Amino acid sequence: MYIKDIKDYDKFSGEADLIVSDGKYEILCYCFPIETCVKDLKVQSLLSLFADNIFKVKSRKYIILKLQEHFSYHLQGKVCNIKEPKINIGGLELTLDKAFPGDIKLNDFIEFDVSRIDCILNK
Repeated sequence: MYIKDIKDYDKFSGEADLIVSDGKYEILCYCFPIETCVKDLKVQSLLSLFADNIFKVKSRKYIILKLQEHFSYHLQGKVCNIKEPKINIGGLELTLDKAFPGDIKLNDFIEFDVSRIDCILNK
């Protein structure tokens, strides 16, 4: 995962709106704190904020659908870790801020809504 584009960067406040990509899929993320903001910088992790409506789905597709609010998305991806709730959307790996419902297992596909995705950069 890497920074594909910089939508907004405020050096004074140390925050940025970034497009993070794996080369195929991309998603708008919020990043704070950030001292230096350059394209192609490696991303350590993506963290969801207010994940909701988490459901197991039969469709085995990756979906990133932008919702109306600035950082909001409807996402569909593959569960890659149950204990630390993580999904993959292609090469993007996202940790949820909520546990998975009990019927969800490793390698299942799920869909959910998220209010924001935070980006942690490699140091």
